[in-house]
Amino acid sequence: MNTYPKEYVQHHVPVMAVYGLSEPKVDADLSKNDTQQPSTPDVDPVPVRRRSSTSSNHLRLRATIVHNLRALLTSRENITLWEAAKHTPASGGSYTSGIPNFRVNFVENDFSLPPKKPTSYQQPSMHPHSALSPLSNQSPLHPDGLVTPQWYEKHFNVYPSTVVGFYDLWDWSMEPGSPPRPKKEVGPLAGHSLADPVEKERDAAMAHGINERRKYFQERGLKFAVVVILNPRHADDPAIEDRLSLLRKLSGLESKNSLFVLPISTSTDATDFLNNLFKSLFESAQVYYNNQVKRVRKKLSRLPSPSVAMRQVTPQNIKETQPLSVPGWICRYEYKIGVFQEFGQDIQGSLKSYDVSYNMLLNMLQPNSGDGSMKFGTRRWKEAWTLADCMNIKICRAYLFQDNSQMALAQLNKHLHALQMFCNDWHIGERTFQYWAWLSKQYRIFAEQIDVATRHGFKPPVPLPNQGHSTSPPLNSSPFLGSGGHSSQADGGVNPGELLQHAGFYYHLAAMCSAERRRRYIEIEKMKTSEIKTEDPTYLIAMKILKEEEQIDHSALTIELLTKGYEQFKKHRNSRMTLYLAAEIAGTYYEAGKYDMALKFFERIGKTYRKEHWHTVLTSILRWSLRCAKELNMTASAIGYLIELLCDDLPMSEEKRIELQNDLEATLMEESDGEKENSEEPLVISMDEINSFLNCNVQFEKKSSYVNESIKFQVAITANKQSPPEAIVFQSLRVTFNNGKWNQIYFHNQDDIEKDDKYRYYNCSDSIYSKETNVWEANTDLQFRNSQIKIFEGKINADHTENLKLDSVILEMNSSSRPVHLTFNVANRVQDARSAGRRKWYLPDSPKPTFIDGRGELSSVDITQKPSRLAISTKHQSPALVDEHYPFSIILENQEATAVEAFVRVEIRTAENQDLGDTIKLKATDDDSDACGVLDINVGQIEANSSKEQPMYIIGRAIPMTRILNISVRYKASSSSNQEAYFEKQETAKINYHKPFEIKFQTYEQTKDCSKVAGFPPELKEKERLLVIAAIRCTSPWNLDVDSIEIEQNEQPSHANLHVRAMPKAPEDDKKVWKKDQVVNSNHLFELTIEDRTAPRSSVDFGALKITWRRVGGGHEQTPLCQTSIPFPPLSFSPSEIRIHRAHFAELQAQVEVSEAFVFSGYKQTKFRVLPFSSQKLRYHCHAILAGHVRLPRLKVDVTNSGEVSGTTDAVVYVKPRRQ
Repeated sequence: MNTYPKEYVQHHVPVMAVYGLSEPKVDADLSKNDTQQPSTPDVDPVPVRRRSSTSSNHLRLRATIVHNLRALLTSRENITLWEAAKHTPASGGSYTSGIPNFRVNFVENDFSLPPKKPTSYQQPSMHPHSALSPLSNQSPLHPDGLVTPQWYEKHFNVYPSTVVGFYDLWDWSMEPGSPPRPKKEVGPLAGHSLADPVEKERDAAMAHGINERRKYFQERGLKFAVVVILNPRHADDPAIEDRLSLLRKLSGLESKNSLFVLPISTSTDATDFLNNLFKSLFESAQVYYNNQVKRVRKKLSRLPSPSVAMRQVTPQNIKETQPLSVPGWICRYEYKIGVFQEFGQDIQGSLKSYDVSYNMLLNMLQPNSGDGSMKFGTRRWKEAWTLADCMNIKICRAYLFQDNSQMALAQLNKHLHALQMFCNDWHIGERTFQYWAWLSKQYRIFAEQIDVATRHGFKPPVPLPNQGHSTSPPLNSSPFLGSGGHSSQADGGVNPGELLQHAGFYYHLAAMCSAERRRRYIEIEKMKTSEIKTEDPTYLIAMKILKEEEQIDHSALTIELLTKGYEQFKKHRNSRMTLYLAAEIAGTYYEAGKYDMALKFFERIGKTYRKEHWHTVLTSILRWSLRCAKELNMTASAIGYLIELLCDDLPMSEEKRIELQNDLEATLMEESDGEKENSEEPLVISMDEINSFLNCNVQFEKKSSYVNESIKFQVAITANKQSPPEAIVFQSLRVTFNNGKWNQIYFHNQDDIEKDDKYRYYNCSDSIYSKETNVWEANTDLQFRNSQIKIFEGKINADHTENLKLDSVILEMNSSSRPVHLTFNVANRVQDARSAGRRKWYLPDSPKPTFIDGRGELSSVDITQKPSRLAISTKHQSPALVDEHYPFSIILENQEATAVEAFVRVEIRTAENQDLGDTIKLKATDDDSDACGVLDINVGQIEANSSKEQPMYIIGRAIPMTRILNISVRYKASSSSNQEAYFEKQETAKINYHKPFEIKFQTYEQTKDCSKVAGFPPELKEKERLLVIAAIRCTSPWNLDVDSIEIEQNEQPSHANLHVRAMPKAPEDDKKVWKKDQVVNSNHLFELTIEDRTAPRSSVDFGALKITWRRVGGGHEQTPLCQTSIPFPPLSFSPSEIRIHRAHFAELQAQVEVSEAFVFSGYKQTKFRVLPFSSQKLRYHCHAILAGHVRLPRLKVDVTNSGEVSGTTDAVVYVKPRRQ
């Protein structure tokens, strides 16, 4: 759209004039005042005071505010229709969400409108016309023009819809020297007004100026608003509200949305303020433009109707310049109405007005029956054509905004068809580059409109099956696609020309038109240079602007449009069209002579067409790529394209294929100057990544083999049925392996050539190892013809274990410069075993292969030692118990014919590889010094056909998890001394572990002796006894022989101030046999002693309960006793008092909760006071009414105005029943 006047095509928003925000030059003003010297007048001079730092800061702050406001006001330029429509009237009269937009013009403080025209005249001829009216002699439109961009400039800069003035509220800091503000009198004689008299005087003067401006603009029908800017000193001024109220009253701005106050704030607050300002003034701007519409409609009503006006056009045969015809005036007025409605954001109204004006203009442009003032080639004709194109843009944009894609496309096609017919009559039709340039521009602009609409939520319609059977008449199709509207109806499909597509489709159409423009331009150039003379008007008209067309880079323009279309199709995930457009871009680069860029695009799209087997398209791409490579002297790339073009899958004639083969042989024999430096490095062409004229398959005879056994492999190379059309000879055939010591190379032997043999078998098993090249060499026939298959069989004798893989097969071509390798990367092939055929093995005498086990290719073989004949078994009694010595035996059975020496490694681990301290040892003793997690055992010699058992003991610690034993056995024949002759075999065993015991602890507090606490001074030492009952349940599936239950105390106390002592208990005989799920209680009494009862209390870890036991039966009587330690729960004093530490006086309220087991005497609620850093004891006498373990009543304390504090915890005591 840059080729059209931007005023014609951009979306218009209301215009706002702003004064009072001119950017001051602070530094210049300050320097000027600092350096200015007072002059000597006739009267007594007034001393000029320097500007103070306060005043300078005020100026700098004012400049910052002005700069920020100007930036925010001008940040909304180039508003689209969709952005402006976010704040438009809804159906109910309210406004939708969003911020209205204004075009802001900064004007001077004395801004005024042009003088108002008189309303009455003595003579009609004296009626003054606008300077831009066709009736004005000085107008650029005189006498028959329609619209000029200057008319827009007038309404942009001269006639705004609203005027906003920014004023600074006066303050003493604005005065030179910044005198201090006079203090207000206080006392009975002081006045009630808070404002200073000087401030009142300044405010009155500002209000008078505002009032004069308000009256002026209101007389001209403009909305006038004032923004008062405050400075930081006004924030603490109590008189600011009175001053603003007086200012509003004196200036006459008491109406709504007339006076606004902008405080000193952040940029975010300024943004919100301007948004509110725009919202408040938007409705007034709409009223202004509605009045403009009424004014123009009044003029329009004086004209005859359009049907009558069309008969009043200027005749075609009149040569003199005539005034603007009646249809021209109708077109002009309707266009103005549409523009004013667009200013007021009445999109529907502007659409109707533009449509009327557009249709009238089309009638005037008709070559034979239109307006005579718009003859072809004149200035008015160019202006009218430009205006028609711009109105078409606005109409299409409005339809897209209304989500009416059908009408938008119909308007575009209508415009293109109409102008197409006109161009044929004007001799600038389809044979000229002017026409295709104009058509490309129309499609490009339409694509840009769709792109903008899509970014704002518009979605192109999706074709439905029933659209093809619509009974509505077909829309006008694109002139580039052809009409054909009825064929789609008959076939039940959808013509793309009748359905709105996304933007990429129209970018592509624009690119096609641009390419056609280039072709038409080349035709005219050829006609210019030829000696043939012609009087064809089309040629004569084109010659007039040929120099201008020569300055156009057609290829760059086409590539730009194709690139935009490519991005759009990629955005909408149309992969086929993106490839097609990429091919078009490459073709355009080729035509422009940019072969390197063309080759990049061809290579990029060729990968996809090659992968998806689009052979016809790929053939064309490869031919274009070959031309580019030759132009760029890229011999290596040219060889690759020639080799791929020999493939049968790429359709072409036999003569063309022979020509390509001859071209390949000639290229190979050429000396390329650009590649002499790389002559030693081979050119590698991966045959698996292109369409190859040779197919290569490899097979190993067996999937696995043993050391020192022969391993046979075959390489089958098959030529296409029709390619190569002539015999082609290779220099060598290389077969490479992952182990380079087995690499093979077969050289061509001219004596073995047989021309008519379609099947040839070559036994290369007798290859000789070359110490110079470190490969196995042999001679064979390497000449290939079409439909020929050749089998090369080799042999390998591996001397050690490995996984041998055949990596690649390489055919080296005869070349005079750098070597050319046709490589088949066998190791990188991915096979689908379900779809692959059976494995084939070829015999020397018959071309018919035999089938062997497996499917597909076998390119690797496992070379291993002979299978082990040593059996491994285990013996144990599961499950195991934690902490016990668990017997475990490994049985090794020698099935070899000779005696062997065996070594065993046993490693214990968990499934999650956690380190739990599990160990293995050979003997069941209490000494764990030889126990370890990984145990190596020398089993010794095992005789032939005999077995040997290796016992051991496993100790699993801590957690009852499944343990995994990794058993690795290495053995060799007793008579062998070779270290590599070892055989290794592995076995895995799982052992489930259970806990032997589960224990639940219950703690009970015993009664306290509080007699010593009541004394003064109270004793700091305090004792308490706790009864701990351990309920031990036997969880073992086996019976356990429990030897003892003991307390294991920690060596170091966990708390220095708190001591715990286990009270002695009567000796008991704990030696018993426990059965599964048997529960035994173990009671223990502890005495807790704290040295300082005022110190913070914490819990202490005493120790653990140690149980000594072993499993009963199963040979476990000989194993050592096991010990299981279970820690006691932390022991601590029960809280008996609430201590509050506060630095001030506290009022407390204590409340005793009700308990079913006790009653007490006294008040349930007690209020008391506590001095800072002091304590208060509350004592309650409780009487038990229930026996057994019961809970004491809880004491809850609330602090007045501070909430609840932590109360006493639950305390349980044992109440003995009374004996009767």
